[in-house]
Amino acid sequence: MANDMTNRVDHAVHRLGELLEQSGRSIGVAESLTGGLLVQALARQEGSGEWLTGGIVAYQRSVKHELLEVRANKVVSRQAAAEMASSVRDRLGCEVGLAVTGVAGPGEQDGERPGAVWMAVDVGNGPVTALLEIESDDPGEICRIAVVEATLLAIRELESPSDDHPRGAERRDGRSRAGLTKFVRDNALSLACFSFFAAFWAAQSLTGWRSALADALAHGGSSFGYWHYLTTAHFAEATFENWESEFLQMGAFVLLTIFLIQKGSSESKKESGDPRDEDPRRHRSDPDAPWPVRRGGLWLVAYENSLLIAFTVMFAGSFLGHVVSGAHEYTLEQHEHGASGVGGWQFVRMSEFWFQSFQNWQSEFLAVGSIVLLSVFLRQRGSAESKPVSAAHGSTGD
Repeated sequence: MANDMTNRVDHAVHRLGELLEQSGRSIGVAESLTGGLLVQALARQEGSGEWLTGGIVAYQRSVKHELLEVRANKVVSRQAAAEMASSVRDRLGCEVGLAVTGVAGPGEQDGERPGAVWMAVDVGNGPVTALLEIESDDPGEICRIAVVEATLLAIRELESPSDDHPRGAERRDGRSRAGLTKFVRDNALSLACFSFFAAFWAAQSLTGWRSALADALAHGGSSFGYWHYLTTAHFAEATFENWESEFLQMGAFVLLTIFLIQKGSSESKKESGDPRDEDPRRHRSDPDAPWPVRRGGLWLVAYENSLLIAFTVMFAGSFLGHVVSGAHEYTLEQHEHGASGVGGWQFVRMSEFWFQSFQNWQSEFLAVGSIVLLSVFLRQRGSAESKPVSAAHGSTGD
């Protein structure tokens, strides 16, 4: 295993040296958790005197802030890695700056677990960053993998085509492709959820149209197309009454978890000392904090309650949509039976409206209550909704 890792390091460094020599560039290194392993690996390469300018081992936080002028409060972060790469490039007067910062263990740092490594490379067009999440309990292995991956990051940036076009333009194009890939990776969970939403909503509309059309023809009505169906109260009511229950459930859960706990649940805050209860005003000077935190005042008051506000607004909008579309759909049904219709205010006072709402509300709270309780005793390895498999049943909020 050690020999295999050594071979990987040597192969990557050899390729990086070739690229630097061919392009006539030099490289400087700023490293933290690797403690000099990266610059040592580069220095071992034959001919490194032609392209290796030097390295700065900024192991202590103070060295990063004072020598490398890192402004980021969290020294294990995208911003810190980017600033380290740009700073070492400027300080050593080289064309390429390469930086590594992370957590080798055994404990956490800046809220990051062991194995979290931020890397950055700056070839003159601004730093390109990447995050590693190494699954290992061995600090030595984490550092060796970080050396390999940081070298590969520099190789990828230097291999971006630049001969036939102006370097800046080609780099921007390469970055846009890399940026798109990174965007998909960084937002995969939300993209997957909204893709399922779009697919199921489309399926709802198609099956709803088929059902409504069959009902209309069975009662001697005229045929109508799919696009017309999307403008009907039948479709709107079915949509809004479901959205209403979802936003109620999420908003209520956000509110309840402020005041209540469930001992042992991954969905609950800790009994005391939970960082989510911390006063954000203590971080007003933190450059990584969201701008409302740094601004303070009413902006911060709104921001620290913004999640609950958002779900409340979405619930209110969906509730209103349910009232309006439901009243219209109920009126159409009444007219088919020769009875008079109702307005929104009348409909909201009818059992029919509340029957539609309550049948969804109860199922939402059944689902959220189930995960709160089941996560105390059951596990799903790899899921953010579960505690670590080895965690004790009484461990809360992990």
